[in-house]
Amino acid sequence: MKKIILILVFIFPQALNAETLILSYFIKDNNQTKWILWNPQGDKSRTYGIYDNISNIIFDNEKSRVIYEKADGIYQDSWPNGNNEKLILRDLPIDEIKKRGWGFWWIDKNTNKFMRAYLEEVNESNQKEYDRLVEKYKFGFTRLGVLYICYLDELQKDGKWKSVTKRPTNAEAGDTLGFLVIDEFINVKGKSYTSYLDESTKLKAVHLKDKFKYLGERGKNNIYSVFNIKKEDINDFTYIEYLPLKNEIGIAVKIEWGDSPHYVEPIAFCQENCKRVKIIDDLSIDLGQLGISFRGDYLLISEEYSGNDPYVYSIKNTKLIKTYGNVNWFFN
Repeated sequence: MKKIILILVFIFPQALNAETLILSYFIKDNNQTKWILWNPQGDKSRTYGIYDNISNIIFDNEKSRVIYEKADGIYQDSWPNGNNEKLILRDLPIDEIKKRGWGFWWIDKNTNKFMRAYLEEVNESNQKEYDRLVEKYKFGFTRLGVLYICYLDELQKDGKWKSVTKRPTNAEAGDTLGFLVIDEFINVKGKSYTSYLDESTKLKAVHLKDKFKYLGERGKNNIYSVFNIKKEDINDFTYIEYLPLKNEIGIAVKIEWGDSPHYVEPIAFCQENCKRVKIIDDLSIDLGQLGISFRGDYLLISEEYSGNDPYVYSIKNTKLIKTYGNVNWFFN
């Protein structure tokens, strides 16, 4: 049985036209994974590589390489041409993560070192350490959710992991901090398909709960009306953002806070500073939280963390041009 996992990769490779964009996706057939590159403009595809196992992909366009995790370590290959795979780290950063709890790894854009962060649930064995950290950092956060210690490590030249910091935190409920307690240390190099690290979702936003001249009252009033949201229901935890795309076209989307802000429906294309609005009403995203990214003339909307249910729209005519239904789509 074949399973398709998709990654939308917007790149500007030197060998291709500056406007060329690449949609990258995986076809899993039995125990093998075929990595396919597709050009949405020319509707052409080619095979990048075939693997027994591959995950946690990071695109480092500065060095024209892609970094990914396999069963026996972390590899790199040239991008987008391939055929130059090298093992760069045998001791997987996730080994400790799997033993302790849950987390992620990345490459620091300032030091080029591997970093890892993970959460360890507070129990009898580490309760005193947790209490010491709470006192040290004077955290006054709510005790909702599950209590954790957040660890941040850096890989040294000798192959050993060195602790950078550890902080008390909580997770698994609304208004909890999770990895936000180490947010100042997370400087990701390249683009990762892990949505938590995905810089492409951090689009410039104009908060419509504030009085910005950018849209004017007419544009804001129009959005409230189309979204059927009353102004009095807008507050610091529920509001609307406008995300400029290109050529005076943008999207307006509702924001809801949990432990962090999340894009949720309704979402709409906006023209003329939201005086003209077109609701995006053909989404079917199970978990409701949206991941949003765009490059060139293409907009990607999918489920925020898993990348499920991908939809690609043309920004030029605001029409849906591709969707793959209920599959995993990790974008960078």
